[in-house]
Amino acid sequence: MIKPNLLCDKHLGGEYVEGLMLLGSIAKGISMKGYVKNGLVEVHNIRSRWDEVKVECLARGRKAVAIPKEPKLWHEGKVDTDESIRELKHRCPNCKVRLENAGY
Repeated sequence: MIKPNLLCDKHLGGEYVEGLMLLGSIAKGISMKGYVKNGLVEVHNIRSRWDEVKVECLARGRKAVAIPKEPKLWHEGKVDTDESIRELKHRCPNCKVRLENAGY
């Protein structure tokens, strides 16, 4: 749930692909229980989050695909954004610079 404009190109692209995979899994009826339990996804926000990531991808000149149908979503899960920021800063020096420049 980190603002997409703060992600480096690598992590932005990764989140774009992950969003597509999650939306496809939900459309197929695959359980998101593990993702929810581990605080990795807010199921009710997957579509809107993917849309935000797609807008940032387009703003950076990347191509984006349309989702052919709206999957049925339900309301579960809560992501700890502060923990996500700490983890991303620890993992990626490019994201760390972008986040710190934005005051995180």
